[in-house]
Order: sequence, then structure tokens, then C-alpha cells
Amino acid sequence: MIKLLITLLTLVGTNYALCSKSFAQTSQAFVFKGKLQNVSNDMLYLIRFRDGTQILTDSTQVRNGEFKLTGRCESPEYVLFKLGKGSSRYFFIEPGEFILTESSVNISKGEITGSKSDSLYQYLTTEQEKNRHADEAETKIFNEAYVKDSKTSQPVLDKLLQFRNKQKADFKKVLFEHADNAAAQFIYATHYGEEGDLKEIENFISAAKGSNSTYLQTLQDRVDFYQGIAVGAEAPDFTLPDINGSPQQLSKYRGQYVLLDFWASWCTPCRMENPNVVKAYERFKDKGFTVIAVSLDNKIEAWKKAIEMDGLPWHHWGDLIGWQSPVVQKYNVKGVPFSLLIDPNGIILAKDLKGENLHIKLEEELIKRK
Repeated sequence: MIKLLITLLTLVGTNYALCSKSFAQTSQAFVFKGKLQNVSNDMLYLIRFRDGTQILTDSTQVRNGEFKLTGRCESPEYVLFKLGKGSSRYFFIEPGEFILTESSVNISKGEITGSKSDSLYQYLTTEQEKNRHADEAETKIFNEAYVKDSKTSQPVLDKLLQFRNKQKADFKKVLFEHADNAAAQFIYATHYGEEGDLKEIENFISAAKGSNSTYLQTLQDRVDFYQGIAVGAEAPDFTLPDINGSPQQLSKYRGQYVLLDFWASWCTPCRMENPNVVKAYERFKDKGFTVIAVSLDNKIEAWKKAIEMDGLPWHHWGDLIGWQSPVVQKYNVKGVPFSLLIDPNGIILAKDLKGENLHIKLEEELIKRK
């Protein structure tokens, strides 16, 4: 059961940890000014994002339709301008002067000039919107073909997937071409850069050489994190209570091959995979292999019942807080079932081994290498 992806809107609201760091450089000033029709005494607010929180940092009053807001920013930064209780606009501020050149009662519709980062951001978001509409059109074609005859719709599906892959590749190419711009860095960090794309993230950072925005630092932090849980890295240590409430530590199991298995009683694919893991456990348990199952359950009764029903004779740990568990975060668990095979020295050998692949790998490690 794959955990639902967070939407871009949520990422913006919680800042996706993108603005939590500051750089050791001299603060630089910015000025935002312009005119608004039929607006006399409203307040214009500048809201920044810090560690998942929206913070009001600057404001000014619109007088006779004119305003001038000043502040400081270390580097290009994604912020929110809000006009009283009315319209609002996301914008990239940077050192310099921005001007609302098109007078409007709605700040979200006026044209703002002066920010290279925001100019690129507006272009990129427009391209994203075009891509979304194009994808909807292609998806509609597939849906109609599937309803008409599901058995002959595979070529249409293949075409849709090819279209999406090309669309994604083309958009990423544009981001890489502008990798030194904070707007491209923001969008790449928000939409891409997952664990399986480690090399691509490194290439993006390299392409952005010379830039020092918070968004680029976020990507570097992500690289460091992913490298720490990659195959070949030492498995991060942790302590969790077992099903009886006694604290247990992963590093205490050095000297054995450990399958660290993240699962939950409510996860149907997990329950379907359990017989395979039981088979592997029974086959290799006397050869230095064990299983530590980390549950994402919130209710101990359901957890215990699933263990009994599935006949799982190994170690069971969990803190009963589900996806909020620090261990889930530490290992970047995005969905369950998810597992890591760890060698006697604590090194991650493989990830997400299922079915026959688990047996093949264990046989390779525990029998063929002896």
C-alpha cells in the first residue's frame, strides 16, 4: 500500500523544509512597489516559510493605491504576498527592486517585473499547466479506448506512458538548463529528487555550480540522507520497543544477517508476502539469519492478531505511531511492505527483496559463500 504523495500545495504550505537553513553571507535588500486600482488602505503582507510554518515578516500599507514594501533576503526565496484579506500571490523575491507594472485590484493578476527567479518560475509553472492539460487529453483518449474494448487498449496505454515519460524528460531538461536559478531548484526539489534518483540529484547540483540557494542546500541534504541508507551504507542504528514493551536495539544483532521488514496488519500486500518470509526464515534461521519486523500499526490488538494469524515467529518491534515513527523517517519508508537485508557487519546488502528474490539472495550469502 503506497503512502499517498504530498501535493505541491501542501509542500508549499509546509515549506518542504526548503527555507529552514540560512547562508553565512551579507543580507541584501529588496524593494517591492506598485499601484493598485480601487485599493486605498489595505495592508500588504510578506509571508515567508520557515520549518513548516508561515511567518509574517514584513508589511506596508497601501495609500491611495500605491505601496512600497522593503525587506531583506539572503538569496532568492519563495514567499507569499497577501493583500489584506483578499488576493495573494506566490513570488520569488531576491535582492533588488520589483515593480507591479500592471495596475490591478487583484495582486495575483498584476504583472511584476524585476526578479529573474520569478520570471523563470512563472514560465515553468505555465509549462507545467500546459503539460497537465495535455496529459488530461491523452488520458481521456486511453479511458475511452479502455471502455470501448479493454482487451485491445494496451497500445493506447503504451502510447500514454511514452507521452508521460517524454513530457517528464523534456521538463527536466529545462530545469537542468536553468539549474543555477532558484526557481528551477525549487521546482526540482519539490517534484523530483527521490531516493531512486540519487545520481540525477547529484548531476543537478553539479549543473547548478556557483549557486547557493536554500533549495540547492536542501537537495544536497537529501543526497547526504539517501547515501546514508543506500545499499553499501551502514544501516542507521535505532531503538524500538518490542511487542512486549521492552526496548530493543538494531546494532545488538550484529553478527547475523537481518531482514529489517517494515509492515502493518492492515497492509494486504504485506500479509500476502508474509508466507514467503516465513519460508525463508525457516530455511535459513539456523544459518545466521533472522527477521526484525517493524510494525506501522497504531493498535496493538490488530498487530498481535496479525502476528498470530500469519504465524510470524521472529522479532516484532514497533512504537504504535505508524507513519510518524522516527524509524520510518530514518529509513525513508514511503510504503509497505518494505525491507532491507543487513549483513553481520551492519551493512545494507539489498532493499525490497520479495518472493524468490529473497531466497536467491539469502542462498547466495548464507550457502554459496560458505
